[in-house]
Amino acid sequence: MDFISPLPLAPEDRSYQRELHQALLAELFHHTKVALLFLVLVMVFIWQLLGPLAENHPLFPWIYVGTAIIVLLRLFSIQLMEMWPRWLPEPGDRHLVFILGSTLVGLAFGTINWVMVPLLDPIQLALLGLILVGVNSVAVQSMTGSPLAFALYMLPNMGIFTMKSFLRPPIEHNSLFLALLIIFIVVLLIMSVRFHQSLRNSILQGLKLGDLALRDTLTGLRNRRFLQEFMETEVERTQRTWSVNYHGSALPSSSLALIMLDLDNFKSVNDSYGHEAGDEVLRQFSLILRDTVRKPDLVTRWGGEEFVVVAVDTFRTPQLTLAERIRQAVEAHPFRLPGGHTIRQTCSVGYAFFPFLEQDPEGMAWDQVLNLADGGLYIAKREGRNRVCGVLPGPALSDSPRALVAVGKDLMDPMRAGLVSLVRRNT
Repeated sequence: MDFISPLPLAPEDRSYQRELHQALLAELFHHTKVALLFLVLVMVFIWQLLGPLAENHPLFPWIYVGTAIIVLLRLFSIQLMEMWPRWLPEPGDRHLVFILGSTLVGLAFGTINWVMVPLLDPIQLALLGLILVGVNSVAVQSMTGSPLAFALYMLPNMGIFTMKSFLRPPIEHNSLFLALLIIFIVVLLIMSVRFHQSLRNSILQGLKLGDLALRDTLTGLRNRRFLQEFMETEVERTQRTWSVNYHGSALPSSSLALIMLDLDNFKSVNDSYGHEAGDEVLRQFSLILRDTVRKPDLVTRWGGEEFVVVAVDTFRTPQLTLAERIRQAVEAHPFRLPGGHTIRQTCSVGYAFFPFLEQDPEGMAWDQVLNLADGGLYIAKREGRNRVCGVLPGPALSDSPRALVAVGKDLMDPMRAGLVSLVRRNT
């Protein structure tokens, strides 16, 4: 059973759980702010109805003012959580604060009902009941994102109103009035769960469609479009860390490692065994990559038999052990084909670190650094395949830190000019 969404998630949907929670909370906050503004207007009508009876209960004005303050504080807390999500980064914590606010508002209105319902004549009682019916009908829509929050809001105010109406001296049609109130409460609870289910299914469907657009259908890996979105966040985070460190006391000890991989002689697999066998090799290669990298790292299919790995928070050692570990894992893996054949396959690897130059962290964009990693891959292919080639800043690059911006895949001239240095790892 889920905390924010009380309906159980199917196993295939659990990967979307956090995104679902975020979307449900966004809907909850947005619609509840509108409903709270409506509630401020309702407070004026309540005072017009009950204010003349205040002299019969001296505490009512204080209870009324306290209720108005709680409503305004709840509106402020929702606005605060929307403007500064880092204040409560976890969806569950924000949901708890929301539930606390909705429960307090429900109890505040319940307190008004507790002290004032016994003083009302039948017409005033009917009018107050009509107001509460309208308020709670709006709430069932605004709190569609959380049936629990709606129940803890609705039950105190409607429950106390129904109970105090029942304890009043009998009036004509009193039993029918109470029966309708009870039916209304039950129907609202059912509607809350049904509306929530519909909203949740709609959000999940949208998440799945969005995920399909960012995922390679053959391997299940993320695609180039997702890499673009992922790198926007990671580049900002990495450069912010470098900026803080450079203005502090310590140099950065970690970077992003951009690794370009390509299966060697892959065309021969398709030519000899067919495209179905080639697809199976690609699927198994993707599994090797996912099993070899760390959980926070990203594996994407760049296109064809080319793949990109982004290793986050990586130390800038010339010999990138992850690249060699991937190469060895591919070389040792027996690729089993649909027809029963088993073949051996190798890969070539090129890599570079982002930021590329420590003295100028913003001198090259991440895609330009990836282009250098592709150049390392090109050299590994040209020098015999089944190799790893890293691209690091050369000694002459510090004099012209942006000289590599327009460099293509061929790195031999930049290497001779001292702009880059190559770190080779042969079999």
